[in-house]
Amino acid sequence: MGRRKSRYERLFASDAEAILRDALSLRQTVLSAQLHLNASGALSWQLSGLTDKLHEVMATVAVQTMRPEGPLFFAR
Repeated sequence: MGRRKSRYERLFASDAEAILRDALSLRQTVLSAQLHLNASGALSWQLSGLTDKLHEVMATVAVQTMRPEGPLFFAR
């Protein structure tokens, strides 16, 4: 038997929606910065890396949100 999840490890649907909304807003800001600042070199790679990390976070939250068993949990 595994241990019981604490309340801090649960992800509720409202939390997931807020995380996704904030991530999409931040993604839009980063993509806009790439476009309008003509970022080149190291800065461009950092912005691309940030966009990739945002996509990973959004995918993880989306997968956790799709679970049918009530409150959502992050795996440890």
